[in-house]
Amino acid sequence: MGLVYATEDATHSQILLFQLLMSIYRDGSGAEREDDGTTRANWRQIERCVADLVNSTTNEDKNIFDVSAPDSTDPSTYYGYSVKSKQLAKTAFKKLSSVGRVYMEIANSPAKFWDEVNLQHGLTEADFRSKNEPSKIGSAVINLVKKWHIEGKEELERLMPGVTLDLSASNYFCLSYSKDSNSSNREYQIHIFSLDYPENIKWEYSSDKCLRGYDPAYPDEPLIDWYGLSGGQLKYYPRATSARYASPIFNLLTPPRMSAIDKAKIYFPDQFK
Repeated sequence: MGLVYATEDATHSQILLFQLLMSIYRDGSGAEREDDGTTRANWRQIERCVADLVNSTTNEDKNIFDVSAPDSTDPSTYYGYSVKSKQLAKTAFKKLSSVGRVYMEIANSPAKFWDEVNLQHGLTEADFRSKNEPSKIGSAVINLVKKWHIEGKEELERLMPGVTLDLSASNYFCLSYSKDSNSSNREYQIHIFSLDYPENIKWEYSSDKCLRGYDPAYPDEPLIDWYGLSGGQLKYYPRATSARYASPIFNLLTPPRMSAIDKAKIYFPDQFK
C-alpha cells in the first residue's frame, strides 16, 4: 500500500522517470523559451509530469489539488498533490541544503481571503491599512487555506463515491530550479511538504502592503507573506531542511530540437507528401 511522494519516498528509477519527463519539454515543446534557444516546461506542463509519474491526470481547474491519484494497491484511497515550481537564483538554490527556503505561491484570491477575515473577526481592508490585528488576520488567512484542503477532499469524495482522499499524506510537491543562461546547467530538486502549517506563527506588518508570519522554529526568519491590498498573494517559504522528502539534485537531458513542422512531418507523413 502506498504511492510515491505521498506515503513513499521516490526510488532512483522514479526520480529518473521524472527527469526524463521534464527533459522532453526541452525539444521545443516547452512553454518557456530559454536563452540558448531550447525550451522548458511551464507550471502546467510540470503538473502533467507529476500526474504521469503517479499514473493519473491533472485536474486543470481551480481545485487546491492539481493532481489526485489512487494508492498503488488500494484504489479506494486517494492522495492530493498541490504542485508548485519556482526558479531560484543560484545562490538561493545552493542554500537549500542548509538554511535555504523553498518558495511557494499558495493562492492569490483577495476577495475570498477578505471574506474569511471578515467572517471570523469582522475585520476589513481598512484594518490592514491601519495595521490592526495582525495575528487575527494572519490566522484567518491560514485557516481559509486549511478549509480549501478539506473542501478539496469533500469534492473528490462527492464525485467518486466510495473513495477517501487522505489529507495526512497529501502534500505540496515543490520543484525548485536554479537560474542559468545555459539550460543544460540548470539544477533541479524536488521537496515534499506536509499540508500542515506550524503552530504559534508570529504575525507582523513588514510594510504597508505585506503582513508577514515568522517561523516559530527560526523566529527571525519569514515563513509567510500575505499581500492583502495588492493582488492577495499568499506566499510560503518553509526551510528546505524541514521537508518530508528531498530528492537528489538533478539536471535535465537534451533531446533533439524539433520544430512544430518537424513533428507534423513525423506524425502525418502521408499528408505532407
